[in-house]
Amino acid sequence: MSEKIEDVGKDERGRQKEAKLLKLVHTTRKLSERARALEEEAHVDSLTGLLNRRGFDTRMSGLAAPLQQERRAGEKSERVALIACDIDNFKEINDKYGHAAGDAVLRAIASILRSEVRDTDYVARVGGEEFILVLPGATEKKATEIASRLRSKVEGSPATYGNIDRLQVSIPFTASFGVAYADTREELSATVEHADTALYRAKANGKNTVSRYAEFTAREQDS
Repeated sequence: MSEKIEDVGKDERGRQKEAKLLKLVHTTRKLSERARALEEEAHVDSLTGLLNRRGFDTRMSGLAAPLQQERRAGEKSERVALIACDIDNFKEINDKYGHAAGDAVLRAIASILRSEVRDTDYVARVGGEEFILVLPGATEKKATEIASRLRSKVEGSPATYGNIDRLQVSIPFTASFGVAYADTREELSATVEHADTALYRAKANGKNTVSRYAEFTAREQDS
């Protein structure tokens, strides 16, 4: 009889240990999932749902490593096109309609930019009203076509938001775009600067337009 009681006690202690172990595994898994979620949140812009600057830099680092290895090996690396985008006269929008309206414009353009990307592409909000699209494998021509479509969509898609009187206000806005690309001859970091330079040229040319870095650098070399 005493042996049976002892066996029952051992079984109960075994079940308790197993339950504690399962609870520990469950807690560890939950903590790991939470840590991953926090890491993802740290890379995402809360307003637009796009990558933020940190997320963009992380993705670019991951993209740059294989390209650099291919360059060192003398292999032909895959071309990467970048499109820099900046909302025109954004300060005036905030001043005229308020910051809530400015947020509505940011969300609207984020949705438009997202509509043109493939699964292999990504979009980031890297500044207040500045965005970058990264298009692995895209040619400069393809990137320019995408930028032109985006410019047209933005111009024809005013943002809407409800003001303090609960009226839906329509806010027309435009954006400027700069296109550049990286190949075996240049680093991705330089291409980001080239896209920004092309964007500034688009702004200087009257805004609401698309400028290619290769186009105006070729003109400068010819002049």
